[in-house]
Amino acid sequence: MSLCEKYNLYIMNDEIWSDIAFPEEPFRSIYSLGSKRCRRVMSVFGFSKSFGIAGLRAGCVYTTDEKLFEQIVENSDVMSTAGGIASISQIAGTACMSKCYYWVDAFLEHLKKNRDYAVDRLNQMPMIKAYRPHATYLLYVDIRAFGMKSEEFTDYMKEKVKLAVVSGGEKFFGSGSEGYIRICFATSHEILEEGLNRLGIGPQGLTGNSSVMGVHIESAARHPSTIGVAVSTGCWAHRRGTLLVHADLSFENLSHTRSAL
Repeated sequence: MSLCEKYNLYIMNDEIWSDIAFPEEPFRSIYSLGSKRCRRVMSVFGFSKSFGIAGLRAGCVYTTDEKLFEQIVENSDVMSTAGGIASISQIAGTACMSKCYYWVDAFLEHLKKNRDYAVDRLNQMPMIKAYRPHATYLLYVDIRAFGMKSEEFTDYMKEKVKLAVVSGGEKFFGSGSEGYIRICFATSHEILEEGLNRLGIGPQGLTGNSSVMGVHIESAARHPSTIGVAVSTGCWAHRRGTLLVHADLSFENLSHTRSAL
């Protein structure tokens, strides 16, 4: 704010996520600095994140400076039929603000449970890391250990386990997001659980540029009254592959083309 005051700059402040903040880090608006210091601040808010009415396209702009607000209204054409908001959306937005914050409170409780469950599950998965966000219902998950582009990873998951997640990278979030995927946890616990189950299974076919595999067949004597027991530390059902073995005992790896045997 000091820089804006020094160089006479305006601030466009986006508070669309301001309601989706978890208890450990409550949202603090820029307006906590006081109306006088914020006279050059223009803020926007929408109802899609908090209340789930994205289809009605309702939002608002606010500022503490009356003259600045009048200029925004005049130049944005919001008072016209073409540029303004539909009547039903105005009614919905008013109802959200005046009557429906009890729903937001319940929504936040649900989101916190989903967030904690998802982060804990993700951090138990090999080669996957997730941080616990203080706001929003989105997780940015680190998948760089697989050595793949984000879009390659998401395409693989969609093909192998029918799981759709959003890829990081230049296309959506800029180059700094490469090696990450985005997961939305604003859903039921059942859907979230199923998605995480699939995310846990899918990467088990990914082992980097090379794999080390061994097959050991052993025999041992036993007393007729005893039964041999074998313990496997991996789940063979998730490690299936297809090899084509030729007459000269050479072979082709048909299923795991990224791996070297």
